Amino acid sequence: MRTWKEKHPGFEYILWNEEELQKRGFKSECSLQIANMREINGKADILRWEILYQYGGYFVDADSICIEPFDEYFENVSAFATFENENIREGLVATGTMGFIPNHVLCYDIIQWIKGSVEATQLIQETRAWYSVGPGLLTKMLNTGKYADFSVFPSHCFLPVHFTGIEYTGHKKVYAYQEWGTSKQSYDTMNSVTLPRQLFTPTVWYSLLISSENALPAVIHDSLESVKRQTGYFGIEVVWIDDGSTPEHSQTVVELLVRFQKSSRFIRYIYKKRSSADRDNAFQAGLSLCSSDLVFKMNAGDLMMPDRMIHQIEFMNESSDAVLCGTNVRRFRRNEDNRISVVDELRYPSKITREEETSTTSAYIHPSTLCFRKSAVVDTEYDAFVRGILDRHGVIYNLPEALVLSHVD
Repeated sequence: MRTWKEKHPGFEYILWNEEELQKRGFKSECSLQIANMREINGKADILRWEILYQYGGYFVDADSICIEPFDEYFENVSAFATFENENIREGLVATGTMGFIPNHVLCYDIIQWIKGSVEATQLIQETRAWYSVGPGLLTKMLNTGKYADFSVFPSHCFLPVHFTGIEYTGHKKVYAYQEWGTSKQSYDTMNSVTLPRQLFTPTVWYSLLISSENALPAVIHDSLESVKRQTGYFGIEVVWIDDGSTPEHSQTVVELLVRFQKSSRFIRYIYKKRSSADRDNAFQAGLSLCSSDLVFKMNAGDLMMPDRMIHQIEFMNESSDAVLCGTNVRRFRRNEDNRISVVDELRYPSKITREEETSTTSAYIHPSTLCFRKSAVVDTEYDAFVRGILDRHGVIYNLPEALVLSHVD
């Protein structure tokens, strides 16, 4: 619990125990139900609803470790929780980390149900606490549709590692780690628990080079969201080249990049605005800013599949002769309401050798799918770049999956 206090210096910190309840003169409306509850965690669950109704605020389990403080992501909502795990507990809303304004109607309704319902009395006696007064109850109440002001956030926010072993491997922001003391029966060793390695900032980073010119905000947002969805334990350095945009568009790009970084983990960005007076091309300008030798390329408006980067990373690491690889591509258009409609799929040869070189580099590889070693670049003009690698290293590869969605007008 110390981590929550340290990460929130401006907050009132309350450790809810018997002494604190007595000091505040707290009287439970559900004392009979608490007495009838066999599981200690179930007793705490009932008290949690009463405390949140009376006082409001953020409530976190004692077996959780804070990684990032609550921020604007959780502001301007009356009440919130997260899913337990969208993959193996579909629809189940967790209660380990929640927030409520005081006297919220959902907490009131739950308290009234617990203390006055025949069904509650039966379930408390016959079922596990998680179902009768915990996540099962919260999910059941939310499914009535009565609480439109309640927000359910993704599980990765506070439950990046499920007790079954399933882990969140994306790059969206993670705020806490749950030890699952009840499920693991690990409360005796709780004080020695440390964060798993994969929740610390990685030491391996890769560069992602993106260029834009007067791109629409919604287009930029979607591209950046696809970056956050990348799976794998590595850092992503986004190098954004703003190639001659208007001042208004440039300001929008910067604002979106700031929000993008705030809502992500293991991501940093470098922004550079180019003018018509710059002599280098956008690719050359961006490449000079990339700190990793392994560089990825995409255009603003393109979307990456969640496993795009990890697939190409693994291929490049496992193939000793690979210095450039691409993937197949699905092309799409945006409708008036910004919905995506796939037009077709472009397929490329899995391997092109120097002997198979033709006059058209577009037949080799799609520019939005490039993954290459910076140290192998001979020329930064696109056609010369592709030919230079092929002539010097003798081979170019393409993965068979369509790992990039490329926008077409």
